[in-house]
Amino acid sequence: EKRGNRGPGRYSFGIASSSNSMLHEPAWVKFLLDNAGTQLRPLLDRIFEGGERPGFTCLGGGGDFVLGGVPSQQELHSDINVAKAQNVLRPPPLLSVNFCVQDLTEMNGPTRIVPGS
Repeated sequence: EKRGNRGPGRYSFGIASSSNSMLHEPAWVKFLLDNAGTQLRPLLDRIFEGGERPGFTCLGGGGDFVLGGVPSQQELHSDINVAKAQNVLRPPPLLSVNFCVQDLTEMNGPTRIVPGS
């Protein structure tokens, strides 16, 4: 039986650290800043009205992985919870960004996103 902290065969990188983040790992930060950041930053600036100083803060960097051969989908869930008073359309109070580190196929993806969840 494949056990995991996110369901059968599913694990969280963030849970591996007491900070619930992987931003203390140099390779993780390098990927986010050098690779992903160059593509993501212009979009974040448009969403959060960047200007001279960014209108956003990176609060964490976790990540999940799934073992091969896991036959089921992850249960539908919300990665972030926001108080009703802060739940506005623009700019969003929080934004969860996912990066795929392998090709998406019929067997492994894509992530299901439900608007308003």
